[in-house]
Amino acid sequence: MATPLGEYPTIRLAHTLGVREELTRFGSRQIVTRYGLTSIPVRRPAEGWTSGTVDCETCGLRIDLRVASVPATVRKRWQRALFTLAAAGVAAFFVWFFLDGLHHSATETAGEALLGVGVSVAGFVTGVAFFFYSLIKQSMEDGVRLERPEGHRLYKG
Repeated sequence: MATPLGEYPTIRLAHTLGVREELTRFGSRQIVTRYGLTSIPVRRPAEGWTSGTVDCETCGLRIDLRVASVPATVRKRWQRALFTLAAAGVAAFFVWFFLDGLHHSATETAGEALLGVGVSVAGFVTGVAFFFYSLIKQSMEDGVRLERPEGHRLYKG
């Protein structure tokens, strides 16, 4: 779900404090990352983009960033939504390609059928990967871009 857009960004600047590996109760490993978070006190412009600077509360480094207006952020969210739908369409196309290949596989050689299956599976996996990547990026879109991250990232949470 998209975050409501206000006068200031809700996403925060994250400074990595530490990374450690833990075992879960099921015996698998997970990586736990701790962050020091800093609010971004740069007001959104009425239109377009504005540049600003945030002082990291953890390390004191000044981080340059750009903040988009509400209309520009809404446009970016719609672009990401359309890309998400396009990725789902690519995955669906390759499912159709695979099923169509099964229908015609009786008249093809084994090599042609195997190539069709390989292309179908690779295309489907690629489409699904782009779908989830785009879905995650869309949910995090808040109209903020770091100019030079220098060990920092944006964190929604």
